[in-house]
Amino acid sequence: RARLYGSNGKNYFDRCRKLIDNLVPADYFARKVGLRELISVGHSLFKQSFSRHGPEYLKFLFYVLRKKRKVFPEAVRLAITGYHLMKITNDALGSVV
Repeated sequence: RARLYGSNGKNYFDRCRKLIDNLVPADYFARKVGLRELISVGHSLFKQSFSRHGPEYLKFLFYVLRKKRKVFPEAVRLAITGYHLMKITNDALGSVV
């Protein structure tokens, strides 16, 4: 668990950063942003910023805003997916141990 995500999510967000660095902005990254998406981003910011991996999450999002703004919606999607993956892994390993 510590290697896959890192205890604070650093490993996961480092991999996401590498992915973002290698992405070429394309039309398929363009997403319509409506009220539902804005609520999702707000929920993600509130929930993840105060989690154990909050500092890494925020560093990742700020990095993308500075370096690759056009793929920011994809970065948010990756961050939300990572949150769920880390939670599922922690829950599964916690129930085994």
